[in-house]
Amino acid sequence: MNDWNPSLWNGAMQSIDPNIPARSVKARSCRRISPRRGIAIVAAIVALTVASVMLFYLLKGTIETQRQMRSHRQEVQADWLAAAGIDRAIAQLRQSANYAGETWRIPPEQIGDTATAEVIIKVEPAADSSDKQISVQADYPVDTPFRARKTRNGRWAADGKR
Repeated sequence: MNDWNPSLWNGAMQSIDPNIPARSVKARSCRRISPRRGIAIVAAIVALTVASVMLFYLLKGTIETQRQMRSHRQEVQADWLAAAGIDRAIAQLRQSANYAGETWRIPPEQIGDTATAEVIIKVEPAADSSDKQISVQADYPVDTPFRARKTRNGRWAADGKR
């Protein structure tokens, strides 16, 4: 009953019972997960979670910065359009004293962007003199709910001075 041969030892655990092959004893012993291996898995999951949270906040900050930059660019563009509206009204008043204003739609090609702008110009007689009161409202871009709106007011004297 004792046919175990020490020269055949391959590092696997040998069974006390020679009827049970050594391979099945080795397979059963490897199925257990050591506590160190469990801790390594938990540490890896925690590290991945921390990295994911950091990446999330990095992307969130980047998107917010991009939004702020776009909003600032739109506000600056709307401010320039309002100033151009005042200049346009003065140029029109120099040609005709009866100019009452207009809605000036500017296509994207003229602005150098992908959005349309709209400038509403109103010219009314000033209450205290023969001067004209100019009010301008510029919206950029027009076709989106997130637009910048700037207003400017000016006065045009009949002698051609602001």
